[in-house]
Amino acid sequence: MFKRKSDKEKPVKAAKSPKPKKEKKPKKEKAPKVKKTAAEKVAIVKPDTDVYTVMLVVSFLCVLTGCILLYMELSRYGSYPWWK
Repeated sequence: MFKRKSDKEKPVKAAKSPKPKKEKKPKKEKAPKVKKTAAEKVAIVKPDTDVYTVMLVVSFLCVLTGCILLYMELSRYGSYPWWK
């Protein structure tokens, strides 16, 4: 399909002229580095409250209310062995 060309068939490249050397620039003085705290490095954005967070809070309140009502109901019968 495709045949590899031999070295003889490749075109000859022209000779490159030498490049002039660049002059070195004087180095600039660097300002002293100041360490940043973690709060300055990363800006943390608090996400908005979504439906799942509200459902979690509502379910927690329902379970807590159920536990309190169960405790109140059991306290009406006295101490643990209620059948005595």
